[in-house]
Amino acid sequence: MTTKTMSRLTRSALSAAALLGAFGASSAAAVEECATPDEMRVVCAQIAAMGATIPDCAGWSATTEGALPCASTGVGHPRVTQDCHDFGTFEFPFAVDSAQYRSIGSGAKYAPDSDATTRSLRSVPFGHLNSPGSSGYGFSVYRRGDQASAPTGAEGVVIIVDGKTAHEYWHYRGGDNADAKYTWAMNGRPEPSGSGRVGASASGVAGLFGLARGHELNTPGTPIQHVSQITLAKSLVKPVAVWPAAHVDGYCKRGECGGSIAYGSLLALPPSVNVDGLGLSDPGRRLAHALQDYGAYVVDTTKGDSTNMRADQSVAPAVVAKVNRDMAKVYPLLRVVTNNSEDQAASGGGTPRDQICGMD
Repeated sequence: MTTKTMSRLTRSALSAAALLGAFGASSAAAVEECATPDEMRVVCAQIAAMGATIPDCAGWSATTEGALPCASTGVGHPRVTQDCHDFGTFEFPFAVDSAQYRSIGSGAKYAPDSDATTRSLRSVPFGHLNSPGSSGYGFSVYRRGDQASAPTGAEGVVIIVDGKTAHEYWHYRGGDNADAKYTWAMNGRPEPSGSGRVGASASGVAGLFGLARGHELNTPGTPIQHVSQITLAKSLVKPVAVWPAAHVDGYCKRGECGGSIAYGSLLALPPSVNVDGLGLSDPGRRLAHALQDYGAYVVDTTKGDSTNMRADQSVAPAVVAKVNRDMAKVYPLLRVVTNNSEDQAASGGGTPRDQICGMD
């Protein structure tokens, strides 16, 4: 297996769950990185709150940290440990260098308030986080051998993960009943190649691409370190697909979509937004940080006048309710990243906002 190395310590690393390795949990891919004074305040406060201690927090102060270079291992220089993910697995699908984990870069350009895409986004409200456990519609994800059940709504997707292979089943019970099955690699790429299709979403991306997962949202402090997926009201989109999308809805092809936002567009919170000052709940704040660091891709549309996001069936109903309330504040602040393209190392170019683990 290729070694995964932490490229830098990030704000999102500073959760209690991510720091378990600093006082006992082990991982073959664990690495050490230097922390800033502000980061260490968070680290040490969270570790103390859990009733644990680590040598780095004993006698730590911003003065001693600031006096030593990052490479130093001397007394008084705090260091923390974070584990790298095992990509291509049930919890962390797709390759580390896929669109799933590509952070927004310092060179990203955001549509201004006067832009047609911004006016479009503001013209409809945020609806809800679609989770089969709460709404009956959405994407249910199981391991092979689990007792699986399909979403109860008119449309839904069931994904069965069998080792490194995923089977995605789509059903629709509406005016024209339809069913389809797609098979793709868990350690592959979620975005279609050329005019192909990976999964059931109208854009053609794999079902797990950007899907909010219960093991992330339900666990306080757990960072969300990947892109999200978003479905816009059909009145906001145009029948054009840009990377990572390859397709559009059939009704858009028939002229029923009259907006200005392409399928595959990347939406994100500009860096000027102070996420921590929005008064959000814990899950809502972590999702908002992910929307600022990674963004959300437009993968599908809704036939109603609202915009939704998607989650798997394991997200707790109480968490869904919190996210729904918080996204009413966050959604109006989203902007289209106007210079995102496939050939970039970071979305929009420049230095990535958040790097978790990078392949050597």
